[in-house]
Amino acid sequence: MKINIEIDLTPEEAREFLGLPNIRAFQEKMVDQFAQRLDASNEQREEFVKSMFETAMEPWQVFGKMFGAQGGGSKTPNKPE
Repeated sequence: MKINIEIDLTPEEAREFLGLPNIRAFQEKMVDQFAQRLDASNEQREEFVKSMFETAMEPWQVFGKMFGAQGGGSKTPNKPE
């Protein structure tokens, strides 16, 4: 037996139903700060973006090291022919 239930909710209604907090003001504040930092100067912009990407890539690098150590890791990358 298969039963399908379709519920038509907006994201706001779903969030409220699940008891999740409304963080829209926080998100807007963070986006504004992000935009201000990017509009600063070229040097600050490059440093800000570089630090963001380094921070965002850390978990993936740790993940890659874990699996590389477990599987023996490949020392030569595969090159398409």
